[in-house]
Amino acid sequence: MPPHEGGTLDAGSPGTQPEDLGTATGLGLSRIDQVERGAEDMSLDDLLLIAHVLDVELAELVAD
Repeated sequence: MPPHEGGTLDAGSPGTQPEDLGTATGLGLSRIDQVERGAEDMSLDDLLLIAHVLDVELAELVAD
C-alpha cells in the first residue's frame, strides 16, 4: 500500500472532496479522478487504503 499522511476523513461528510482523499491516501487527485470517471480500475490495495482513510469497512465502500 502507498504511504499516507495518516488520520481519517469523515466519509459521511458532504465536504469530503477528491483532493482531500487523494492527499490523505497518497494516491493523488489525478488517480482518484481517473477512477471516479471510470478511466481506470482500482486495485484491492488502493480500495483497502481508501476504506482505512475513510474509516469504513471495505464492504461499505464497494456496496451498491
